[in-house]
Amino acid sequence: MNLNKYTLFFALLFGTFALNAQQAKVFFDTNVDCLNNQYCATVKIEAINETEYEVGTSSILMQYNKDALTFASYTSHNFDKTSTCELGNENISLYDEHAYDALVPGLLNTTMTLTIPGYGCPTVSKDAVDVATVCFDIKEMGANSGLRFHNRHTNFNKGGVADVQIIESLDMIHAQETIECENGEHGVAADISGSVVQGLEVSPNPFTDVIYLDINTESSDDLNIQLYDVKGRLMKNINENVFVGNNNFSLEAADVPSGVYLLEIKGADFETSIKLLKN
Repeated sequence: MNLNKYTLFFALLFGTFALNAQQAKVFFDTNVDCLNNQYCATVKIEAINETEYEVGTSSILMQYNKDALTFASYTSHNFDKTSTCELGNENISLYDEHAYDALVPGLLNTTMTLTIPGYGCPTVSKDAVDVATVCFDIKEMGANSGLRFHNRHTNFNKGGVADVQIIESLDMIHAQETIECENGEHGVAADISGSVVQGLEVSPNPFTDVIYLDINTESSDDLNIQLYDVKGRLMKNINENVFVGNNNFSLEAADVPSGVYLLEIKGADFETSIKLLKN
């Protein structure tokens, strides 16, 4: 009888502990910037259950496909010197700047350090909190990003004097996905306000071999169309006659290398430029 009482007591005790334990989920929010040829990922953390918690000294080791991506930049969002918390009657910073190491291609390690034991901000709940954004230059469009957390070397609230609540369970959601532009075959509409041109669309973006132009104009005109690279070098130069109504023509660009380009279109009463990406 007494054994059953103790068994029930410990069952309730550990059941309550499990219910209130800190359980975190870390994941990536990714996007492809086709115009700047970049793949960016924001690391986010949120609570899995209803128990809120603060982030203490922690580290994240990310892996990525070094054949498809090259590290470009790292930007911290929280849990650094910009995260000021109310302590007593003043707002103070409780963290050091994020430390990060991207020297080894394919690996990126970041560390967050809590400097005052027992305190932290912002509080993490079921609303995701941004940790940092990492951007990569794309070397191979259409490849797999290989972006994932290293399970053994990603830890939140590690043991130490600066820690807050222990996180008993950490779920890691990886982002091993194909790097591709969301606007794939869609065109880009130019700003034509106050112009004799009623409509202008350039497609596809990104392009591969040919750039197609669709122009709707109120008057006839002679257009000069030029394609420049990011260093300002003229890569293509053609002239086209347009007439009242819809006009369709193309610019052959199979021989230009992959990268970011600026397409400039000029007429007697019209001038615009459009940023394009070549796969």
